[in-house]
Amino acid sequence: MKEIRVAVAGVGNPDRFCATLMQLGLTPALVAFVDHHRFVAADLFFDDDLPIVLTEKDAVKIRRVDRSDIPERCWYLEIDAVMTESAEAALNVCLATRGIVPREAA
Repeated sequence: MKEIRVAVAGVGNPDRFCATLMQLGLTPALVAFVDHHRFVAADLFFDDDLPIVLTEKDAVKIRRVDRSDIPERCWYLEIDAVMTESAEAALNVCLATRGIVPREAA
């Protein structure tokens, strides 16, 4: 397994993020912050030069931190959500009952 120093997550379910990294063959130590954590540069510094992996959501949030303060060894895991046709249909019904229609139907 590849060595990654730490997985940093400020999301609702940081253990799921860590489990995903482990399924990919990585062995990170998890540093979890509360959901919607407002990151500061110090949150991203550890006592070695090993890579740090963040959630994609947290990577967006650290853009508020001065770029020169972010370690170059920070990476993020990009996630793509794919909905099944039945899940999309159920979501459309749920939204339609609230008066929200898909853009192409508007």
